[in-house]
Amino acid sequence: MPVTDSDRREILEKFNALSVEEMEKYYLETEERLQMHSWAHQKSLLTSEVDMSAAAVRLSRKEIELAVETMILYEAAQKGLSWWGRTKRRVELVKKYA
Repeated sequence: MPVTDSDRREILEKFNALSVEEMEKYYLETEERLQMHSWAHQKSLLTSEVDMSAAAVRLSRKEIELAVETMILYEAAQKGLSWWGRTKRRVELVKKYA
């Protein structure tokens, strides 16, 4: 299920409620969650055993999409990304973490 306009509004409202430092921390935490998900996914592909610690950090498809959109909106605000720049970055992040 793709990210909706209301999802984007919620992310932007959260950003508006945060200070610059808190927003950067939230961005880094989001990136870390995606990295942990990617690690858990790779680990599950390499082993046939069920690892509960890896399963605990796996994200749903929607959670991945929202995390990627959070990163995109933050980077767009910081770097002034155009719609094309956001699209390219979104593809990069999805390839990396999904």
